[in-house]
Amino acid sequence: VQYIQQFNYRNQYEFVISYVENDEEITKIINREITSSKLFDRNRGIVLRCHIIKYNSTRKDEEICLENNDIIIFKLHHIAFDGASRRIFFSDLKYNLENDSTLLNNENQFQYIDYSVYEKQMDIISSCHFWQSHLYGLNLERRIMLPFDRHRLLTDQHSGFAHLIDIPFDNDLIHSFLDYASSQDITPFQLGLTIFYTFLYKLSQNQNDLCISCIHANRYRTELQNLIGMFVATLPHRI
Repeated sequence: VQYIQQFNYRNQYEFVISYVENDEEITKIINREITSSKLFDRNRGIVLRCHIIKYNSTRKDEEICLENNDIIIFKLHHIAFDGASRRIFFSDLKYNLENDSTLLNNENQFQYIDYSVYEKQMDIISSCHFWQSHLYGLNLERRIMLPFDRHRLLTDQHSGFAHLIDIPFDNDLIHSFLDYASSQDITPFQLGLTIFYTFLYKLSQNQNDLCISCIHANRYRTELQNLIGMFVATLPHRI
């Protein structure tokens, strides 16, 4: 059951100001903002947090103004903010700062709450039938047999942490990749997914019937392109 809290403009976000004197204090604050999950309060609807760090400021008792070397941290819960929302958020923020004004809020304009209502009204029975058919026979409990350098018990919990590795490609390889995708009349995503499956197939000692998940932007209507919210959907890809 989802309970809807009474909306209060004065209680929809958290605003914090800290005064620091050295880089070590800044690092501690930033690390806490990144790692602590207790800074949000979903029960009260607080999923946005703004933290201003004032560095060696001498204006503590005066009207608060941003100065050089001050830091602004925006922390938004993923339940209300996806990757595409970042561009929209900073675009609106940039507009407000450069024009010393706020964007007009058109009450008749399509809003995220409209999308939520529409999503709740969608008939998901046919979608459920499709995915049940697509994933029929897949052993969801089976783990892909990848080589590893540290044994982990089946009862171990995932830490939630991850490592991101960027592998740069030279221009010739990029052009070859795009040209091949175009010649085969497939998208770069489809070609990349095929290469990844081939890679997993070799790593897993020729294990077939693989399934991985990919993020889909899910902004399928024009009205959704410039909305801040959580739209992304995780889709399984089986081969």
